[in-house]
Amino acid sequence: MKPSSLLTLTTLLLTTSTTAAPTTSGPRLLIDALLYGLPNCIRRCVESSLDAGGCNEDKEQVIVCLCEPKAQVKMLAPVTECVREKSCNVDVFEAQKKAVHSCQVLGYM
Repeated sequence: MKPSSLLTLTTLLLTTSTTAAPTTSGPRLLIDALLYGLPNCIRRCVESSLDAGGCNEDKEQVIVCLCEPKAQVKMLAPVTECVREKSCNVDVFEAQKKAVHSCQVLGYM
């Protein structure tokens, strides 16, 4: 195993919460990447609000959709409601700001 691969694997293991829901492929993985560092509950709220934003489950399109300002606006109310219902200790606007930054870094905005 290459040292860089070992470092990446070690970093992943050390930064992944043991209480986190298992990460799968597709939309969940993309959402986890966009909102890295935020609590799992906000990430799951975003995932459950994909339909409200007009984002389908096609993993190739989810990242593009999540980075569209119109989709983010459509998802704001359902995500906020979900966060409130789940008593997540997170600022929704701070999470959106982080997602926008991630989208910019990835070149989608």
